[in-house]
Amino acid sequence: MTLVVFLAPIATAGYIAYGSSFYLTITALLWSVYITNTGISFQFPFLFVYNLLTMFPILLFRIALVYQITRYYQGKTTRGRTAVVAFLSESPLLVFYFLFLITAMMYGGVGLNFPLPILMILGLLLLWKFPVHEATVPWEEEDEPTYWWENVSEDEPEPAADNQPW
Repeated sequence: MTLVVFLAPIATAGYIAYGSSFYLTITALLWSVYITNTGISFQFPFLFVYNLLTMFPILLFRIALVYQITRYYQGKTTRGRTAVVAFLSESPLLVFYFLFLITAMMYGGVGLNFPLPILMILGLLLLWKFPVHEATVPWEEEDEPTYWWENVSEDEPEPAADNQPW
């Protein structure tokens, strides 16, 4: 999961301006591929301080999912809470790309921007395919034994008391 955090693509963005220019970007935390009408370039955005600072919040949310899945398989949290963290791990990208889509439309072009929730999908598949088995106690299905002091027998008469006046 940690390798997926750093190496899997997290988003793609494309833009076609009215005319002949276009670009397509596929971005991961450690690498980016830019495809334009002039060529293809491969970059490492984490080498620049500005890019590193802007990726830091996204990285925290993604690392939180890896941490939560680790806690789930250690038996320290529930499956539902881990699924919620999986959805929340992609929320910063959803907000960012939604805002980017709005601004791209304002500048007079057609933009295609969306996150690639590979980490979330992988995390949810792990939760679905390999759930942690709940610990069961051996006496869960059995009836509790009846102890001798709880036995009420109607066949046995009550013993006679010595201090009765009759």
